[in-house]
Amino acid sequence: METRKSSQRHPRYSDIPADGGGEHRKLLHDMGNELGVALGVAELLSESNELPAAARQGLHTIMEAIYRADELRSSVTLRNTNLVDTANLLTCQSAVLELIARKAPLSATLARLASGMEQHLPGTHCSILLLNSDTCRLYHGAAPTLPDSYTSEIDGMAIGPVAGSCGTAAYAGKPVIVSDILVDERWNAFRDVGMRHGLRACWSSPVISPRSSDVLGTFAVYHSTPHSPSVEERVVVERFTHLAAVAIEHHRLFSELHESEERFRSAFTHAAIGMALADRDGRLIHVNAALCTDTGYDVDDLHSTHVSDLISGDGAADVRAAVRRLVVGTSSSYLKVHEYRHADGTLRCATVVISPVKDSEGHTRFVCLQLRDITDRLRIEREMRAREAAERANLVKSEFVSQLSHEMRTPITAVLGFAELLTHGGLPADDATDCAQHIVDAAEYLERLIDDTLCMTHADAGRLPIRSEAVDLLEVVEDSLTLTRSLAGANDVALRVAPGGECLVTGDRQRSRQVLVNLLTNAIKYNRPGGLVTVRTEPAGEFVRLTVEDTGRGIAPADLPHIFTPFQRAGVQPGDPPGHGLGLAVAKKLVTAMRGRMDADSELGSGSRFWVDLPRHDDARAKAPGAGRPPRIPAQRRGDHSVVLYLHGDLHSIDAVVEAQRVRPRIRLRCVYQFYGEVEELIGFERPDLVVIDLDDSEWSRSLPHLVRRHPLTADKPVVCLTDTPAAALADDLGAPHFLRNPVELSELLEIFDRELPVAGEANTT
Repeated sequence: METRKSSQRHPRYSDIPADGGGEHRKLLHDMGNELGVALGVAELLSESNELPAAARQGLHTIMEAIYRADELRSSVTLRNTNLVDTANLLTCQSAVLELIARKAPLSATLARLASGMEQHLPGTHCSILLLNSDTCRLYHGAAPTLPDSYTSEIDGMAIGPVAGSCGTAAYAGKPVIVSDILVDERWNAFRDVGMRHGLRACWSSPVISPRSSDVLGTFAVYHSTPHSPSVEERVVVERFTHLAAVAIEHHRLFSELHESEERFRSAFTHAAIGMALADRDGRLIHVNAALCTDTGYDVDDLHSTHVSDLISGDGAADVRAAVRRLVVGTSSSYLKVHEYRHADGTLRCATVVISPVKDSEGHTRFVCLQLRDITDRLRIEREMRAREAAERANLVKSEFVSQLSHEMRTPITAVLGFAELLTHGGLPADDATDCAQHIVDAAEYLERLIDDTLCMTHADAGRLPIRSEAVDLLEVVEDSLTLTRSLAGANDVALRVAPGGECLVTGDRQRSRQVLVNLLTNAIKYNRPGGLVTVRTEPAGEFVRLTVEDTGRGIAPADLPHIFTPFQRAGVQPGDPPGHGLGLAVAKKLVTAMRGRMDADSELGSGSRFWVDLPRHDDARAKAPGAGRPPRIPAQRRGDHSVVLYLHGDLHSIDAVVEAQRVRPRIRLRCVYQFYGEVEELIGFERPDLVVIDLDDSEWSRSLPHLVRRHPLTADKPVVCLTDTPAAALADDLGAPHFLRNPVELSELLEIFDRELPVAGEANTT
């Protein structure tokens, strides 16, 4: 019978360390020792030739029994060892997790982890290095049994493809196994330091973040002899490496949280603006020094105060509602300017910002209040705006005075020049008359300029006398057309009144007429020969709009914003009529003073449209929607006045006609100078009681009496013709019963007026 060799099956102490684990482990250890002694004695006796064959056979049987006992013991040892190792691993893991939960220093947690690995793998040295991702270097984390001199020499090592076991594992992101440092090229740079410290084998695994998959460091196991890890050892190292990742990641997260809390605490405490934390009910639980300074209250006064209690007036309810929205999550932030009451009783102004502070699950835990006092800033801004406005006013005033002096210098120079010519004498009568007329024209220009300037300054100072009365825009239109019709005829421009709606506004009758005359004058002067000026009125909400539209050359878009600027004659061209550039500026100020508005639009080459909105009168507002206005009654038909329509082409008899109106107040005179429009339209608008026609030699002029006679409104009205031609030569041709020679005498004209337009009880004042 073949005997098994003791070298193959001899029980070894290394199978079960004597200090390994409890009573069962010690018992198995002692059993192994006893079986070893018995087997040794049996082997020695079996080799002796002095014993009988039967005795030697008995010894072989005993040896077989010892072998079987040893196998049974080994089986029990293996099972017990696995149970003990598992228990040890669980104990180590629990200890590490407890350290993590207690927020112990990372170095202590990693040291406990390395010690647990060294206990599980006796005779090994464990090391944990931490990777700095900014520098790509590994730094000491824990190495309980490695010499300090070794850890110091490798501390701060750079990672790379041939940087030892740890540097290479961190670089590649996967485990690196070096079974013999002496022959592995990856240890070329570190071989000497490893050999000096008795290290011969090392395998290292990268510590991977479970959150981001980034490399956090390395977990290494060293041996003093060449060694390759078994499958069981690799599994255990993998588990310990994962536990190291949890510890490092947890430490980093809590470090970041701690830093964030410290930053917030520092910012909150030392912030220059008032800050407070409130609970979900809006009650203040933490306040900083700046909030106490801004409000004048101390910490105890503010504690448990509701956020809205800091705000004055209606803003408090708004803030309370904002806090509720932030707590339930229907709003993300709140920002408004509110007044708040200081502890000294004064009202101050602040920007109020309220935002939620949420937990990890997105629920609002607190409400953060920021209160920035802006009282002083607003005061400074008001002062700056006032100063800038004063500076602009001074600049505008300086420019105004400069432009005004320029506008006045030209007519004054003309007055002085022509006056000097008259003073020296010796001028022919015609030249002297021309000089005098130039002086009169210049004086009239200065008078208008001064009037407009005074109007501007009074309007700017709020001292412009404005009446608030019911004004019928139709009357204003009629009066303004009468004053400008002669100018329209001289420029070959037709005037038209478009059908409109309501005309009753609240304003100043005289100022309204002043504005409209200015707009009509401009529309005529800057129109084209044969052009048209249209006036219309129409409702515009709470206003009545008066529009003057022309068919002139229009205003360039770049000039349009400047048309209401004093002395800015936007778009003026050579040959344009003279002007001082104050008309539109004065008109707009008058409209503004009447609580109206004025503006314009224009299309270059097609014409311009100016519009004025004046407030509707209460009587107009009281009308039912859609109610029509009473039929338009021309102004000349109101009261007991008689209307005289005077169509004239020169100024031969104008003085006599105007004087006739003065001495006969019952006469309302409508003078139309060089009228070339539609006679029928004019008669329909004016509805005259008597027509005076100043005839010249043109066929158009000589046809006017026939046109007047054919019109149903003037067919039976008296017609007076003023002419240089003897009446006998014209009576039959023109069919007019009254002819007077130019220049007409006042007495002759009054005689006809009194006869054709009699009024009972009126005496002849001639």
